[in-house]
Amino acid sequence: MNIEIITTPNEELKESGFGSLKACNNVLESIRNMGHTVILTVCSTKNGLEEVVKRNPDIVLLAVKYLSFVTNFTEFESKILSLHDTFKLPILVEEYLEGKEFTVAVIETTNGELIVSPIEIIPLVSTNGLRILGQQAKKDDTEVLKKIKDDSMKIKLVKLATDAFNGLGVRDYGRIDIKTNKAGECFFMEANLVPGMTQGSSYFPKACEIENELTYDNVIELML
Repeated sequence: MNIEIITTPNEELKESGFGSLKACNNVLESIRNMGHTVILTVCSTKNGLEEVVKRNPDIVLLAVKYLSFVTNFTEFESKILSLHDTFKLPILVEEYLEGKEFTVAVIETTNGELIVSPIEIIPLVSTNGLRILGQQAKKDDTEVLKKIKDDSMKIKLVKLATDAFNGLGVRDYGRIDIKTNKAGECFFMEANLVPGMTQGSSYFPKACEIENELTYDNVIELML
């Protein structure tokens, strides 16, 4: 197949969904090892995207996506005003949940079955006493990824992730992020359709490895 990976000129974890440029190159190398023709394109203008259309690849992997956190009302007002001034749109606000954090990798196979891989993510405690998966934590890879041994929790996570995947009409693959409150109730946080793909650290391939013993190359092949 003729495959093209598209990302933006940004080394930080803000715009590139797969992660940094290094992560995009990890994906490229894995695809190339399978024998496909693949290129990585860094787009900064609309013209760049139009050139991709002209090349007419068989598959386009769009590696392009963002999250702000505030701890008091003054910061809240400032951030809302800043975002509204920039985008002129309503701003979605979510309450911080104090329970555990989970992520679930979901891959739909060619026969329509779902490979579901839930894991727990444990970030380090930040300076304000909260466990937040912020930009620096992800960049430094300081969080711990754990296999879930509580069967009842695993069942709840798999059900919620599967319901979210199907209910939102997600196609092929996605990463469903879930958090719990103090009482242990599960809450859907987001469906990440461009999951990080840094080899050896990103949650999507690591979840597949930890829960279902899939290698990085296995995961890329299933995604394709």
